[in-house]
Amino acid sequence: MNIIFNQEEKLLKKIIIIFILTIFSLIWADSLNCRQIGYYDTPGSAQDVAVSGNYAYVADWEAGLRIIDISNPRSPVEVGYYDTPGAAYGVAVSGNYAYVADAGAGLRIIDISNPRSPNEVGYYDTPEWALGVAVSNYAYVADATSGLRIIQFY
Repeated sequence: MNIIFNQEEKLLKKIIIIFILTIFSLIWADSLNCRQIGYYDTPGSAQDVAVSGNYAYVADWEAGLRIIDISNPRSPVEVGYYDTPGAAYGVAVSGNYAYVADAGAGLRIIDISNPRSPNEVGYYDTPEWALGVAVSNYAYVADATSGLRIIQFY
């Protein structure tokens, strides 16, 4: 009788372990799944995006900088744009400014304090094509074959 009980106990333990592993694998697998919950089709060719607060700032190639309200991610809405002189390829946001790597037109600095009416407040004409930008005290511009440009603001 004791042998039968031990076998049943072992079987029950195996079933419990399999059950627990199955639950954990389902939880883990589900955490890796992604799904789109919203979208906004920009008029140009979206090259880069930066997010600050309730807004996404999209470098949209020849359609410039697009400002999209993402407070409801299921239904994003464009609230403003700035038509840059070049082709917006990269964007970074810091405070009230968007820094746009504008390909052949260099670095453009856009005041976004009013997202519905952005305006350019400065620029730096890089020697090559400004293709990327990061901001931290200075603007760091990836300028194609010209390498890294470090821009100071006044």
